[in-house]
Amino acid sequence: MAAKEYGIFLPIGSGGWMLSTTAPHPEATYAYNKRAAMHAEAIGLDFIMSMAKWRGFGGTTDHWGESLESMTMMAALAEATENVKIWATVHANVHNPGIAAKMFTTLQQISGGRAGMNIVNGAYAAEFAQYGLWSDLSKEDRYRMTAEWTDAVLRLWSEDSVTLDGEFYQLREAESRPHPAVRPTIISAGQSPAGRAFQAAYADGAFLSARAWAEGATGSAVFQTPYVSGSTDTVVEHIRTIVREAELDGLMLIFPEYDEDMLRFGETVLPQLRKLDED
Repeated sequence: MAAKEYGIFLPIGSGGWMLSTTAPHPEATYAYNKRAAMHAEAIGLDFIMSMAKWRGFGGTTDHWGESLESMTMMAALAEATENVKIWATVHANVHNPGIAAKMFTTLQQISGGRAGMNIVNGAYAAEFAQYGLWSDLSKEDRYRMTAEWTDAVLRLWSEDSVTLDGEFYQLREAESRPHPAVRPTIISAGQSPAGRAFQAAYADGAFLSARAWAEGATGSAVFQTPYVSGSTDTVVEHIRTIVREAELDGLMLIFPEYDEDMLRFGETVLPQLRKLDED
């Protein structure tokens, strides 16, 4: 099996990735996320990524009620690390392409070429309606907007002057220099037919979720992802099976908490995965 990439989804929102009243409740603080990034670096993971979240879900746990801003945090973590890839999230429906192009060029310099741009276009309307930023577009229309946005960013990264009379964006002899010495990696996680078409056209990497896992679930039951617990051998075999059967290039991992759990994973599971990848 070819070498695979393993990384973490940082807990940039309070409560992390488990919607629960009894699970560990990671804090939405830079200190907590920096520790997680440093653990990732120390145990030899390949990347760290953060979402962009503008509003939580309320309820008894106020899940994601507190969150940090992705670009700002990842720029700091780029300075704090040396090896892990730094993937930040940007909303095409929030950031003008000219602003985003400049931000990620800067992140690419800070990180020494490790930057990645995870492009999203909004799914939770309340996040954006609170700021007057939500447009009630269909999913297909949102991805037409995102394609136009990405075209603009790519041109701004490579052309000295860009004029665009688009359906969603207008640029007038726009400049965004310096250009990145190495184009940031483009990532996307859309699951709809329109989202997958966008990935095929623009993305260097695509995140796939286990859609069948929550099939038929409603309410909070939908907020779940495949998990594994048990001995080192159990965890290794489970990960290997997922990667092999789905023909994946790697996995993005989450943990109930990011101190003990990550270090234990780095001591026990990750070395075996790396060794098996070499065979």
